[in-house]
Amino acid sequence: MKENVILFLVLTCYSSPRLIASFAMSDWEEFRLSHAEFANVRIDAIQAMASSSRDGMKCTVSEKVLSGSENVAFKVVFADNVEWVCRIHRDAADTAPVYNVAKVESTVATMRYIKCNSTIPVPTIYAYKSRDVSPGLGTGYIMMEFLYGQEVDMSPSSLSSSEETQVYHQLANVVRKLSQLRFPKIGRIFETSEGVFDIGPFVDRQGVSHGPFDTSAEYFKFEAESIRAKHNRWLYGRPANATEDDVMRSQIVCGLYDQLASQLSDYDSPGAFPLSHGDLGTHNLLFSRDEAGRLLLTGVVDWDFAHASSWCDFGQWPALLEIRWPTLEAGRYSEFVLESIRRKQRIFLDGIRNQRRNDSNEDNKDGSKFPQLLDVIDTPPVRMAEFLLNYSDPYYRVDEDLLLKYVKQWKKDWNCRGAHNKI
Repeated sequence: MKENVILFLVLTCYSSPRLIASFAMSDWEEFRLSHAEFANVRIDAIQAMASSSRDGMKCTVSEKVLSGSENVAFKVVFADNVEWVCRIHRDAADTAPVYNVAKVESTVATMRYIKCNSTIPVPTIYAYKSRDVSPGLGTGYIMMEFLYGQEVDMSPSSLSSSEETQVYHQLANVVRKLSQLRFPKIGRIFETSEGVFDIGPFVDRQGVSHGPFDTSAEYFKFEAESIRAKHNRWLYGRPANATEDDVMRSQIVCGLYDQLASQLSDYDSPGAFPLSHGDLGTHNLLFSRDEAGRLLLTGVVDWDFAHASSWCDFGQWPALLEIRWPTLEAGRYSEFVLESIRRKQRIFLDGIRNQRRNDSNEDNKDGSKFPQLLDVIDTPPVRMAEFLLNYSDPYYRVDEDLLLKYVKQWKKDWNCRGAHNKI
């Protein structure tokens, strides 16, 4: 599961009940004693490192910590009231050191690239180490700007209709801007020693590199291989109630994913793969209120999973706006929940339309032919990518009939029965 860590919140900056801080802060010493992977983190080491980064300026480090599955974050306040955030990566036996290095370096490179090439609000990076051996500083750290703002409470009836529009139109604006940052390959963003941004490979937790990929089909074939590995692990240690039909279903579905992956090249255009946040949604946006009480976006955070992406991946709904297709097909959505999601989707699409008009065909001013967002979002090939990327875990129990139902929306000329033999 992707970690959901917002590292830049001001928890007391705004008093509106509709602006929330939804994740707990912990006392550092208590937290450290129960989390061995952060044993090599010390307040005094953070303080010394931060001070040296500003020519010896004295500072204090909060004893409160925000934590996720792989990072802890501390607020640093300097003597001149400048505020930073120090984010430190864990030391874990279940991940290869090269994974930690690649993750930190790509996160930093992505944020720097956005700073240079977009108006999306992200923190400024002041210092970092992707492979740290200093006592007290974990396996790597990032020192960055402290962004003011808070997460918005998106629970039912928490926002007025106008506030809901403000939030989702600004989310649409972020998606629009990301779609305009394009790369020649699919992979993670890295920065060379000469300051050049380039696309490099994905690095998994075992330290194995994959890619970068020249086409969407190559990328999805790689993802399909990981699906088969997940199913094989499930079959090896499958629960006692698993039947031989479950085994057969798993094998058929994996075969279908393998073949679907080779076909998922919709919207490919040479040198035009968009930048995907990787976990974009209102949970990773920070807002404040202006003097009139309007919600204004102040930050987009948690770029750990950002990558140059296939359009079929990019065209998915942002987090918390998606409809989970296996859940829908199983009839486990209430009408109230479905209507709430669809209403928010309509607001989001209205925001995309507004941005398209404001951009005055900015996308194609150089004569290139890039897909328009409204022609990509939630289309049949995007839904197939969703199945492959999001719902291929054995937990979802997706079977051949369900998958082929969505295939038929994408490839209407396929024969539903036995289609996996004819793709």
